[in-house]
Amino acid sequence: MADVVATHHVLYNVSPVEDFLLAMNAHASKRVIIEIPQLHPLTTAAPLWKHFWNLDRPINPTPENLMDVLSEQGIDAHLELWSGSMRTESDLEAQAKFSRIRLCLPESREAEVLEFLRVQPKVAIRNLATIWWDV
Repeated sequence: MADVVATHHVLYNVSPVEDFLLAMNAHASKRVIIEIPQLHPLTTAAPLWKHFWNLDRPINPTPENLMDVLSEQGIDAHLELWSGSMRTESDLEAQAKFSRIRLCLPESREAEVLEFLRVQPKVAIRNLATIWWDV
């Protein structure tokens, strides 16, 4: 047990989310706080998937979807949407290698991924959500 139970940027990797939320609620004596991006963290890779595979990546789930799940569980949660600075990769070659692997492309295409990344606009702001409720 803890007065406050908090999680930071993990809910997109949790399944089933309902069990996780109920466990957080059960371990808090005062409040639960969740911080997540407003869109899945890998949404920033959508232009890469479109360019290299012509695939449109999903943008769901969203914090609003999570609010619906909480409501269905009888939890009266609050949602605050806000923006923060985006962590940027300073080593473009490392980002190209990571992106190539994530895109399931062969090593021979890494230079192509690097060139694509070089011409992309840099994202400086990320949209975040804080969800909380009192127990």
